[in-house]
Amino acid sequence: MIEMLPLPNNEVHVWQARVDLESLRECEILGALSPDERSRAERFHFRKDRDLYVVGRSMMRALLGGYLECQPREIRFCYSAHGKPELPADSHTDLQFNLSHSHELALFAITRESKIGVDVEFMRSRTVKGNLAERVFSPDELAAFNALPTN
Repeated sequence: MIEMLPLPNNEVHVWQARVDLESLRECEILGALSPDERSRAERFHFRKDRDLYVVGRSMMRALLGGYLECQPREIRFCYSAHGKPELPADSHTDLQFNLSHSHELALFAITRESKIGVDVEFMRSRTVKGNLAERVFSPDELAAFNALPTN
């Protein structure tokens, strides 16, 4: 368990984790995932997606355990209509959180009282074929796009 992490009402804590073999081994050793999370992890077609899910959920549980002062495996989740994990109303906490992952990076945001969202996306090459940019971007967007470095 991570030691107690103080979180005043007016703060947002943002954490990041890299998904690599070492972090995956550590997460699998912790074994904090619930049976439904383990089942979901096994349904991923690609191993890299499974690994990202396992590390993301394991790290989220470890972080929440630090804020809630409990063991990561003790944390229960309920799910919104869109599948977003939340702490159940009977958990008697105002803690709110969100997780996003892409490629080899997971990003977590944690706060109190207010719903929160976080997003991370892997940046691919900005190569645009033909005149696609001219067709879909506004003049201001096109100018900003053309001002970007090419690599």
